[in-house]
Amino acid sequence: MIDGKARNRLEWSMARGDLCREVLSLGFPREFGEQPPEQMTREERLAKVRFMEEKGIFLMKGSIELAAARLGVKEVTIYSYLDEIRRQKQ
Repeated sequence: MIDGKARNRLEWSMARGDLCREVLSLGFPREFGEQPPEQMTREERLAKVRFMEEKGIFLMKGSIELAAARLGVKEVTIYSYLDEIRRQKQ
């Protein structure tokens, strides 16, 4: 049995995950098309990560994992792309 606080945390966690997935899907197809991840070049994946970074998507917990899955790469690759993008801004 789940108490009220645990239920609220679970519901919030699920809502946050749904929100993150929704935000990742918004604009993604319009901006970049529905090209399968295995057909994307590194530059195309980097451009998508740059777009998501500019929109603040990576401020949400769980967004790195979802972006990695959407782009067909490992989470460490997303972090590497973000490092590269942030270095270029400086």
